[in-house]
Amino acid sequence: TKAYITQQMSKARLIHLATHGLLDDIRQLGIPGAVALAPNDEDNDFLTAGEIYEMKLNAELVVLSACSTGQGKITGDGVVGLSRCLIAAGVKSVIVSLWSVGDLSTALMMVKFYQIFQQGVAAAIALNEAQRWLLGINKTELAVWVKTNEQFFDATLKMSLRRRLKQLDDSAKPFANPRHWAAFFAIGQ
Repeated sequence: TKAYITQQMSKARLIHLATHGLLDDIRQLGIPGAVALAPNDEDNDFLTAGEIYEMKLNAELVVLSACSTGQGKITGDGVVGLSRCLIAAGVKSVIVSLWSVGDLSTALMMVKFYQIFQQGVAAAIALNEAQRWLLGINKTELAVWVKTNEQFFDATLKMSLRRRLKQLDDSAKPFANPRHWAAFFAIGQ
């Protein structure tokens, strides 16, 4: 439920939400942005930027692995949206996206990001390294990497990746186009 998730968020040092992002101002408060959660009978299925703004968070990092989570409303004080509300709520660093992102490329990049981040590398640097990795990896290298890291992927993602790899030449770089990796950026410390 939303109540459970927000309760856990207040205690977490690392928060990762892989979901759908919305740019709408759902509560009509002048603060656009929301992430979709599982709906229930007690509440709608959105965690809005306004609700996040009212929270007290102690997380070192929040990753919103969803579409357009870095966008917002442009004001005289800058952009107001999910990322700014997370920083205002106490989060030290945020990773968000500027446009619609693909599930497959995002999943691959996020696994690589966490592999780098767990080595003590700062979030912004780890994200940049993961982006450069995704940009440069060819079909053969990717097939080996996925086999080595298959425990991180569900059956649907594995099937999607297999289909994609079958269509490519061995030297092809399937995620070289910036649309696959350039949407994500880091804000904060």
